[in-house]
Amino acid sequence: MAVTSRLRQLLNSEKAVLVVELPSNSTELAEGAVAGGADSILVQLNNEHPVTHSYTGGLDLETAQIREMCQSSKVPVGLHIGTQGRLSKEDWIKATQLGLDYIATSILTIPPYMLADDSVEKMLYVPTGLTLEHYRSLGTFEHVVAISLEALSQVQPDPQLRFSIVDFLNLETVLRLSGVPVLFRASQDLEQEDVALMISKGCSGLVLDPAFTGSTPEHFRTVVSFFSSAISNSRKKSKFIGYSPWG
Repeated sequence: MAVTSRLRQLLNSEKAVLVVELPSNSTELAEGAVAGGADSILVQLNNEHPVTHSYTGGLDLETAQIREMCQSSKVPVGLHIGTQGRLSKEDWIKATQLGLDYIATSILTIPPYMLADDSVEKMLYVPTGLTLEHYRSLGTFEHVVAISLEALSQVQPDPQLRFSIVDFLNLETVLRLSGVPVLFRASQDLEQEDVALMISKGCSGLVLDPAFTGSTPEHFRTVVSFFSSAISNSRKKSKFIGYSPWG
């Protein structure tokens, strides 16, 4: 049976959304993120964080913690399925029954049958560098609630990679073509003015990974609070991007 996620409801509101990705299934980090103003948190399965090297295993190791976080969280909980292992069909079914609001995973690894499953909505992690037709086709999938755009400057711990105008132009392209809400995946070196500009152009918010710069609950609260304030002070553009009554 098709479901509507709380994340979709948030994205349909006038406010831009702040999703915070945890490096591990830590209730303390989750509480820090929520205290800082996170609208949603992402827990982990089959993932290794590129900076902290926190490792999350499969459902046999993570089920109890994920279910507990879903039950106790004040905000919607999504599940990020990493690339350290591929879910079997049986584990996919079990994952959809944990009480999650939505599931996030890379477009490069999700099998088509998972994408078509209408029991849970999905947020797709999408890299830059795809063809324009790829970005156009993303909006045709009924159960995709949002796209998280992954710029290299934000997903690799390389000090030579910095947020740049190229990242911004890639974001504008995906905003123009995708047909679904687009979030920018952020981890480092974004300024408040960068966030305001992205949102003014139609970006629906951020998927934030504070663990690139620190991994304590207090650090999470501080970083999330900064970006929550940046989003709150930004004006979200209409979803009808580029429309003008004067042509």
